[in-house]
Amino acid sequence: LMIAIALVAIILPFVLPTNALAQEVTLSSGGSLADALARVADGGKIVVDDTVAVIKALGTHNKHVTITGGTLDFSGFNGDVHLGDHITFENITLTFTEDVRLYANGYQVTMGEAVTMPNPIQIFGGKDGGTAASTHLTLLSGKYSEIYGGSHNGNIIGDTYLYVGGNVNADVDVSSHSRIRVIYGGSCISAGLTKTIGGTAYTVFTDNAKANYLYGANYGSGTISGGANITVSGGATMAVYGANGSGDYNGDAKLLICGGA
Repeated sequence: LMIAIALVAIILPFVLPTNALAQEVTLSSGGSLADALARVADGGKIVVDDTVAVIKALGTHNKHVTITGGTLDFSGFNGDVHLGDHITFENITLTFTEDVRLYANGYQVTMGEAVTMPNPIQIFGGKDGGTAASTHLTLLSGKYSEIYGGSHNGNIIGDTYLYVGGNVNADVDVSSHSRIRVIYGGSCISAGLTKTIGGTAYTVFTDNAKANYLYGANYGSGTISGGANITVSGGATMAVYGANGSGDYNGDAKLLICGGA
């Protein structure tokens, strides 16, 4: 009896609980991205091995997660897509309805190498309304009709960080006014509203990225307390502006062009 008790005492510490989080979660057709995000450990990876339809809200887990593999199909998703984790997408196809809005909600979000998007989307580093502490958005591939380092009709307490490089918008003819692609380091603010970025709006445009117009500040009226700071060291664009695309702007604007066209 004593031997049996001793054996149980040795074995039990090595029995994992049934709700343990996994470093790698495989997501197959018929599975749920929301469930996979709940099951993966902080710092873990979700591997998509087929085409997976994303039809329900993703939830908030505050984890750092890499998502890679097959295809995530958001075309049947009802409304805008909101992220609730620090996510890196890489070597994956993301299918959205054209011009749907993807909100990073202040989480660090990266579209890494070889992210394929059949349709362009609008992407925001911040939130849809409300207040974000700061933003950090890195885009190295994919298609985007509009890119904002900040929020949509929301305030940001600190800085916004927007890095656009790699092969973003590789299919765009920057000399043409058709299929316009626009980048704003700040926020998108509707007429009649005035919103604030409490820090600095930092934007870097580089590598082989393309955009028709590049603005360091907001679309719409607002204050950027630390000013707009935009660096162009590569890429191709029709025009670069240090401040706003429209509306009144309160703040400094610093523009450095050291490469690109």
